[in-house]
Amino acid sequence: MRAYRLDAANVVQAVQGEWDSFARENGGYAAQDSAVRGRLLWDMIHGAATTCFLDRMFYDCRATQTALGLLYRCDSPAVERLFLMRVEPADRGGLLVSHRLIRSRGLLIAPLRELGHIQYRKCSQCLACNFGGPWVEAGRFHLPVGAVAVDAVCPVCRAAAYLTKPQDAAERPRLSG
Repeated sequence: MRAYRLDAANVVQAVQGEWDSFARENGGYAAQDSAVRGRLLWDMIHGAATTCFLDRMFYDCRATQTALGLLYRCDSPAVERLFLMRVEPADRGGLLVSHRLIRSRGLLIAPLRELGHIQYRKCSQCLACNFGGPWVEAGRFHLPVGAVAVDAVCPVCRAAAYLTKPQDAAERPRLSG
């Protein structure tokens, strides 16, 4: 298990568990405790859609004092990894955000099909892509050189983050927009 503790302003207070060893194993030296502690989490999150999605999760967790969770992908070039992220309320408006590895396996090489799209949306949670139609698993396509992924959170992942405690949905404050 890997985790980080945030204060009420979303500043990283500490990392826990296997955080540093996982960062080292994956070349993420800038993600180790000494590099992230004391920094605003949003400075280390890429993409406006991902930032808004997580900010909403954090807000809901704090407002309802209820733990929330979601599954997300965090692949390396050779390994497909599925994680469970759990967000729990902590003292003085803080949060404990834990990440537990659910599945790890070598990436399956599938037949690739050339696409002509130069810009597409990519879900930061499950890594599915959208080329203007339905969301599809990214590994099925060979993208042209210069293709640009635009940060997004697909509808399935957006909905899944709020399914962990369905009985609390009516009590959860809603944000406009």
